[in-house]
Amino acid sequence: MVVFMRYFTFKQFVGCIAVFLCAPLSHATVGGKAYVELLGYEVRDQKLYLLKHSEDASGRLPQLYYFDFKSAQPDHLVTVESIYPKNSNGEIDHFSDGNDIAFERELKKIKRRLKKLYPINPNIFQIHIKKEETVQVPAWAEPEKTMPEYRYDYTVQNRAYQSQVQQAVSYAPNLEVKQAFRIPKQDRIVVTVEYLGFPDETMYTDEDTIILSK
Repeated sequence: MVVFMRYFTFKQFVGCIAVFLCAPLSHATVGGKAYVELLGYEVRDQKLYLLKHSEDASGRLPQLYYFDFKSAQPDHLVTVESIYPKNSNGEIDHFSDGNDIAFERELKKIKRRLKKLYPINPNIFQIHIKKEETVQVPAWAEPEKTMPEYRYDYTVQNRAYQSQVQQAVSYAPNLEVKQAFRIPKQDRIVVTVEYLGFPDETMYTDEDTIILSK
């Protein structure tokens, strides 16, 4: 009887350890980085199109956006919903289960109208921090512990061009200009800024798209 109880207790202990070790692994396939694909510029409507991709396990289709340079807010990112299928309730369905073919067909129609952007060395741009705040937030998977969260107000600029003030929340004290392009027939530049924007697991990068003007 004593031998049985010892064996049973050991099994329980091993089971608990297994559950503990496997729990983070089960989350490991959920997270993923987000990144920007700059598609091109539509000259007639003066719109710059881009896709925001997510490499998590949600199966979500990339989100299409554009900047409208004819609008009163040319540096404001506009979300496109018209090319996404709708579900039985008439709501926009952003998930790729059976919807990716229709989505890609509509996306190709837009891409055919776009002019290519002119790449620029991103290293010629500087990030100027206007305001920085560091706060402690619950750590991923260990909410009883804390981790630093860095909140920034910043601009991106070089000698001739500058952005409006941007905001970012990062989980490492670093912002980096990742991509830079000159826009055809516009006196504007588009850049992307990368940072650790997702605290899940080992942390994943996020990427924001920013317009610079003279």
